[in-house]
Amino acid sequence: MISQYELWAGTEQSLEAYNAAVTRAELKADGMQWQQPDQEDTPHLLDIQGDVGIISIKGSLTNDDSFMSMLMGATSYNDIRHAVVAAATNPDVKAILLDIDSGGGAVNGVMDTSKLIRMVHDNLKPVTAYGSGALYSGAYWLGMSAGSLYAGETTGVGSIGVIAAHMEKSKQLRDAGIGVTVLRAGKYKALAGPFEKLSDEAKAGLQKSLDAVYGVFVEQVSAMRGYSTEYVDKMMAQGREFIGEEAVGPGLVDGITSFDALLSKVQAQTVDKTQKLKQDSYHNQIKEANMKKRVLTESIITALAEGAVQVEEVQGQSNAGEVAAIVTAEVAEPEAITTEVPVASEVPAEEPKVEVVAEAKPDAGIVAYLQGQVAEKDKALLAANVELSNIRKDHADFTAVVGGLIEVVGNSMTNMSVALDGGKIDVTGMTPIAILAEHKRLSEQFKSKFKAGGVGAVDAADVSAEPVKVDPLYMQRLASVRSTVKAK
Repeated sequence: MISQYELWAGTEQSLEAYNAAVTRAELKADGMQWQQPDQEDTPHLLDIQGDVGIISIKGSLTNDDSFMSMLMGATSYNDIRHAVVAAATNPDVKAILLDIDSGGGAVNGVMDTSKLIRMVHDNLKPVTAYGSGALYSGAYWLGMSAGSLYAGETTGVGSIGVIAAHMEKSKQLRDAGIGVTVLRAGKYKALAGPFEKLSDEAKAGLQKSLDAVYGVFVEQVSAMRGYSTEYVDKMMAQGREFIGEEAVGPGLVDGITSFDALLSKVQAQTVDKTQKLKQDSYHNQIKEANMKKRVLTESIITALAEGAVQVEEVQGQSNAGEVAAIVTAEVAEPEAITTEVPVASEVPAEEPKVEVVAEAKPDAGIVAYLQGQVAEKDKALLAANVELSNIRKDHADFTAVVGGLIEVVGNSMTNMSVALDGGKIDVTGMTPIAILAEHKRLSEQFKSKFKAGGVGAVDAADVSAEPVKVDPLYMQRLASVRSTVKAK
């Protein structure tokens, strides 16, 4: 049963089905001895049809590769990787097809498996994925890592998200007469344990882990499907589930088809490449080297992708040169491994008819979203242009005012300089700051030499504000003289 601390990249239904299967298997296994079968030469997940290696990925995905897990109908990430490596190193396999029907599974293990799938596609052999029934969460994580991804008309696709379940058993234990005391050293140690209620701190910590994994999931979808993380989050993720054609518009899958039609298309593509390569004798030499026993492992494939391989670690010194030739050929000409068939007579004379795979069609919701984004950008651009126009107008007005002020200040500086027995001041080429500094210097010299109003001038602040008193008798005499003059 999945641990309460384990994050689940799958639907709630897939989690319930997995836990139920574990419970049934544990009941059946009680008192019985199970023996792990011997590792077969060809992994049980790999089925080779013609020159295409079909890897079956069914049921819940788990990081437990025990025989019990296989009996429960779950698929182990380790078994998937083993099958991918076997197909990638098999000279008879020219292309790989992932046949997926899964509601997802454990987070642990999915990233490593998806990286291996993509690395094989980019460096060794083309990988195509098909969702036959369910292509949810962790299963979609694996499928999108292939070079192309298709689904059936009724296939469920998406559920891009992460869940976690906390099972609290304290009341059940108390009712059974069992008391549990939890002690911890470390404030955040095992806060989400089953023997105590989920505290706010424990819930926040669990949510933080979920958010972190969700962010990685969204970034992987963005990288594999070629969309921005914002687009993936808004239009593809958040746990949304799509059925068939609904998954084409947002870009979750490349088209809708059947498994047989897709298999025929993949086989036809390998045949087309083989016919072209047969005209090149160099590729025939590569074929002869690759027909021999292969010893490449997953680690060697990784080294091939990085361009560095230690031949001595692959085989002994006696045949190191032979392996080196194979490795060099694979690095220099990866298509030579992925596209030839062993016998020329196996190549059909005529290209087989292939059912047309439905191509992606624009979705009205996606178009509306993109149109909205463009409209917002246009609106912001218009506002920026208006603001720029205003700035330019303000700059022109400022330039005009500054030019006039410089002329006034320049004349003032010349007048002060002449009064100080100097010459005319030319402000041409001087910056406004330099002009102000020179004007201040001349003003201080001018004020020092020429006191306002002359040396005998009295400061206006020292003049008394008291009114002048007039004799009333004098005013009467003055009035009498004015009236006599008027009478004459």
